Amino acid sequence: MTRDSQELARLRAQVQELQRQVDELRRTTSTATGTGGSGTAGSAPAADPNTTVVASVLMQGQVAATSKDRIQLRDSETGDLYTLFVGDKTRATQGGRSISVQSLRAGTPVQASFNLAADGDSYATRIQVVPQAPQAPQNRQVRPRTR
Repeated sequence: MTRDSQELARLRAQVQELQRQVDELRRTTSTATGTGGSGTAGSAPAADPNTTVVASVLMQGQVAATSKDRIQLRDSETGDLYTLFVGDKTRATQGGRSISVQSLRAGTPVQASFNLAADGDSYATRIQVVPQAPQAPQNRQVRPRTR
């Protein structure tokens, strides 16, 4: 397991722990009553643990597959497969021009930015096709013909 994979696993474990703590707080605050204070009754809106971003990630990889609402990328360093949700806020570009995520073919090299949400899902924010360096022509040796 590489350092990036270990970091992602650590972040996912932290998300699960935070979700547990939020659930515990919801149970205790829904039954607790308080005194004092000078404000209006009610409570501040709670952070939604399903959409709270816990990490923003930038990775290099290749497209493995696409669908209407998802893209699968294979990490260039680890070979790990990541499934990212694609939505209205996802921007895909190639050579500075906007493209659809669905137009990306398997094997296309990309740099992807995505947010890891507290619910453990990953949401693509930007996918940029990485230009490939032109391949140098191969040197061919011409052998003299023998008769």
